[in-house]
Amino acid sequence: MNRLTILGSSASMPTKNRGLPSVSLLYNGTLLLFDCGEGTQRQMMKFKVHFGSVRYIFISHMHLDHYLGLFGLIQTLELNSRTIPLDVFIPKGYENKIKSVIKLPKFVNLIPYESGEILTTKDFTVTAFPLEHSIETYGFVFKGNDKKKFDKKKADMFGIKGKMFSEVETKSVKIGRRVIKFEDVGWVEEGFKMVYATDTLPTKQTITMSKDADYLIHDSTFIEDESDLAKDKKHSTVAEAAMIAKKANVKKYILYHISPRYKNIKMLEKRAKEIFENSILPDDGTSFRFA
Repeated sequence: MNRLTILGSSASMPTKNRGLPSVSLLYNGTLLLFDCGEGTQRQMMKFKVHFGSVRYIFISHMHLDHYLGLFGLIQTLELNSRTIPLDVFIPKGYENKIKSVIKLPKFVNLIPYESGEILTTKDFTVTAFPLEHSIETYGFVFKGNDKKKFDKKKADMFGIKGKMFSEVETKSVKIGRRVIKFEDVGWVEEGFKMVYATDTLPTKQTITMSKDADYLIHDSTFIEDESDLAKDKKHSTVAEAAMIAKKANVKKYILYHISPRYKNIKMLEKRAKEIFENSILPDDGTSFRFA
């Protein structure tokens, strides 16, 4: 079963209940991390996300609270005789910053990235897009491949069988005098889509990139009463993030990067729901399962 897990959701500093930013996504057996804040490997152990299986790590920007956990995780993997490649994506130009802290083992591939499609596999793609923060920062769109599905009754009616199924997926098939196209017997099922956009002011591009996403994980650092502070620090308010979710027609909006200043965090979720009903303020360790 595919699973999205919130490993850490606090802003800038950890609290008793929330770790620093990191989200894991297990998709068709491949484990990805989005950001790797301090203590991420311990959060993975605590919430039963097998750290030894991580294959890709995407760092949104080079503020310490988003990548400090990378070094401990790499060292642990090396101590456990890791041989499987680990691809670590960081904003272009910061390679030496990582290399100055740790001697990277052979299994680690440090991959600088800019905007655009940065990873393509047989099952999914990951695309980076610019956010608006105090330093160069990117959001990520994870998109599972679309799947072609057949309507059995229609296929039987037209006489589609055997190898004809694979043929009609890419070209038309002639049966008797009739030419059968894929759309006559099937439909395309949209692949899973998750957008990770933290540490940012609200942007129009985030709305565009999040269109019809299954999950939008968005910076929700401040409440509206502190909108001036949000602008100064280049973060979003809960209301602004909820409006992005509404305009993008996402299925679920996950509040993220929660400021430790708020003791009554339920008020954040309440405000978000007033704007966008399918808003969720998860605890660390909350998992969302999907097919």
